[in-house]
Amino acid sequence: MVGGAPAGAAAWRACARARAWTVSARLGGGRRSAAGQGIVEYGIILSGMTALAAAILLLFPETVAQILALIGAAIDSAR
Repeated sequence: MVGGAPAGAAAWRACARARAWTVSARLGGGRRSAAGQGIVEYGIILSGMTALAAAILLLFPETVAQILALIGAAIDSAR
């Protein structure tokens, strides 16, 4: 017992608060869900762009190498 309460009581209360927030978020409660939705949308966009970049590198490796060599040569000649 800690301070008159069982040792696991604080952990149980924290878990209950987390469950209450989860239920509130699922029911569309508050600003947290809107901010969370924005973060998820950015994550989806970022993962889509990553998949597209990986596909381009796998399908067109020679073309990508030529383009990067051309850009490198342009940078070197600009010095």
